[in-house]
Amino acid sequence: FCSERAKQSHEKIGYQNDKCVVIPNGCDTSVYFANKEKRKSVRQALNIENTDVVLGRFGRFDPQKDYKNFVLAADDLLASNENLCFLMVGENISHKNGDLMEMISSSRNPEKFILLGKRNDLPDLYQALDIMISSSLGEGFPNVVAEAMASEVPCVVTDVGESGSLVGATGKV
Repeated sequence: FCSERAKQSHEKIGYQNDKCVVIPNGCDTSVYFANKEKRKSVRQALNIENTDVVLGRFGRFDPQKDYKNFVLAADDLLASNENLCFLMVGENISHKNGDLMEMISSSRNPEKFILLGKRNDLPDLYQALDIMISSSLGEGFPNVVAEAMASEVPCVVTDVGESGSLVGATGKV
């Protein structure tokens, strides 16, 4: 299993503990690390260099990732600070996704959501973030949280899978 919680949930349904092992995922810190110069150029390229706080939500569009809750929380944040933006990256995270666009269009400031779709330049995109958000209903080992943390981006996560233990005292669960 990739997480202790995944192992425990499988043991509850009958998997034998003595035949189970946890091998956590990791991330390559020669790829994922903080880079202040890259931060500036990525923010300029995305036209968000004057934004106070850039919050990210990376991951495929899937009910388990709970984008509805993410958009509702983002909308609450926008009520107290309009100089935020929400950088969203992942499979089906695009303006062509009707379900996602319905969620976003009902927010206070739909223009504050930047949808980039599936990308291969995540190490660069992490540089633009001030905070990474994981709103998931379920996870094993959230790679995006580990990658963000390796890039020195603080994380706010739901307490699923290894999210809480991965973030520990460095972020918010």
